[in-house]
Amino acid sequence: MALDRDEPEALRVLGLALAKNGRPDEGVRMLERALEIVPASADMATMLGICLVHAGRHDEAIEMLTTTIRLDPFQPDWAHEFLGEAHFFQHRFREAIAVYERIVDPPSWIIAYLAASYAMNGDDETAAKQAKAFVRSLSREFGEQADVAQFIDESVKNFMLYKRPEDRELMIDGYRKAGLPV
Repeated sequence: MALDRDEPEALRVLGLALAKNGRPDEGVRMLERALEIVPASADMATMLGICLVHAGRHDEAIEMLTTTIRLDPFQPDWAHEFLGEAHFFQHRFREAIAVYERIVDPPSWIIAYLAASYAMNGDDETAAKQAKAFVRSLSREFGEQADVAQFIDESVKNFMLYKRPEDRELMIDGYRKAGLPV
């Protein structure tokens, strides 16, 4: 079976799969091609932004995702999630916090990112509150059997697929400073 290099949806799926499986540069190339085909697609631009974060090209990701959200304010929460990550990885913790806090009813992992962002920004009190909120949210999502340490471990494994080791180390440091089990 061959990939149609002119089918943007196939390029989107392949690009995101590549990025999520430790091959972000290839994912970026697929999404750049998809965006050439459908340059007005906010969804393709969001997916390219996500791949750029995985590839460690954070300034480009910030520009892409900020523009996408401005042009289409109804972008899904993951556009904000990865915009927040890009700011976090650039040590712009205040901006990451502002982006994450725009998400209405954030899932547990976003609350963990918020805790890490507050911790890295030096606000230990709010980081501790967010860490507690993360545990409550995790229990709501997964019930009493929710294992905080296992969830954080899985989160860290996800960051292992990101290209830049310093990005995953920064997130681990943020989790640790927020009091989350790393």
